[in-house]
Amino acid sequence: MATERRPRSESDSSAASLDGLELAPESGWNAIHVDGEWRPQGDRDAHDVVDPTARAPVGSVPASTRDDVDEAYRAADAAQREWADRSPEERAGIVADARELVAEYREEFAHLFAVECGGARLKAEIELDLTEGTMEVAEGFADAAEADSGLNDAASADGVAAEGVEERESVIDGKRNLVFREPAGVVGVISPWNFPL
Repeated sequence: MATERRPRSESDSSAASLDGLELAPESGWNAIHVDGEWRPQGDRDAHDVVDPTARAPVGSVPASTRDDVDEAYRAADAAQREWADRSPEERAGIVADARELVAEYREEFAHLFAVECGGARLKAEIELDLTEGTMEVAEGFADAAEADSGLNDAASADGVAAEGVEERESVIDGKRNLVFREPAGVVGVISPWNFPL
């Protein structure tokens, strides 16, 4: 026989404990971020964010329109071209700065994840550990890119392979294998609600 879970009262709702958090929903969640700016909900539909354990709303977020998505794509495409022009060290520095922000707001993130997803605090902590670890690995890609650059310079000694191109050995005499490392472009991601970062 199934039993229905009792909704919590206001006094024991985890939503009530969001007061005073710098990243709390009241700090401006009801907006979308496109091309470097926060845009208010306006006439867009809204979706309530509900704490599943308390069955209480903790905020509201706007539903992006097709035009919002198209504009976000165009902005991301332009930003990606700027990103591609940055050195590996610059990219690593930006990822390091982001990782420091995650660490700085770790307690708030952990609390918000637990409230939004209705999960245990331990799950939120594990998620943050994985996030910070992944970002640290990404920072190390700068070293790998520099190592690749050294290979590229060696491969271009005959003046044929250009910088950013790696020459790999071929099993066929007289054949050259060139590897061009180029960004794939904009990637759209729909993030699972139970693992926000």
